[in-house]
Amino acid sequence: MAGSEQGSHRKIRRVGDDFSGNRARLRRTAAPGEWPAPHFSRNAVRVAMRRGRRKARRRRDARTRHKPCAAAAGAGAARGPHDERNERKESDMSEATNEIATLGGGCFWCQEAVFLDVNGVTAVESGYAGGHTRNPGYRDVCDGETGHAEVVNVTFDPSRIGYREIVEIFFATHDPTQLNRQGNDVGTQYRSVIFTRSDAQRDVALDVIRALERDKLYDAPIVTQVEPLNDNYWPAEAYHQNYYARNPGQGYCAVVIGPKLAKFRQKFAHRLKSRGA
Repeated sequence: MAGSEQGSHRKIRRVGDDFSGNRARLRRTAAPGEWPAPHFSRNAVRVAMRRGRRKARRRRDARTRHKPCAAAAGAGAARGPHDERNERKESDMSEATNEIATLGGGCFWCQEAVFLDVNGVTAVESGYAGGHTRNPGYRDVCDGETGHAEVVNVTFDPSRIGYREIVEIFFATHDPTQLNRQGNDVGTQYRSVIFTRSDAQRDVALDVIRALERDKLYDAPIVTQVEPLNDNYWPAEAYHQNYYARNPGQGYCAVVIGPKLAKFRQKFAHRLKSRGA
């Protein structure tokens, strides 16, 4: 067929060999207004795509069969199901070595924003603890009838930061002399409280309080309660989680949390994630 005749015919050509997602991409090079081609059906497209997928699978299989071993190639060993299971097991063991501190010091949005910045802290969750109502909601807690306090569960790696340091940061970022309130946040749900998960945590918390009282850092007595958690903790609603990071321009965040976070970062610059390994 002459070149001019070839140019006048409708043609389908494959563009590249990218079959990611098992889809062949086809491009039609035809003169404007000439689609659809009378001799080119949807079935032809499906056939072409199936052929492309088969070729892609054959190429993948060939690469796998002829891949050099790690020793010969000087590369890492090939990964298999056994390796993945070992990795999951190591990850589970790493998570098992973490500890959790449960702390209440006013609005949990404030405490969450602070501890998310701390080097060695792996997760922070806002929740409710210390009350008598099962699975409480935010409005129930705000009504003051549940007995729960707003708290944060601070998960941390004890090889990078100790429980004592967590407690010291807690005291430095709220006023432990205010009874059942923090600033304009008033109610038992805003009380200063440490819920301990072991005798060791209780001893550390009480020792920090004694040290603060001995150093006379406050003009009024410390009213922070130290109580066993006894599995009496309930996660807060999803919209409370990571609240400051998602709503930095919200009124309370800008007026209350922002300045508190700035003071914390200045005082504990050596403990910030951006400063530590």
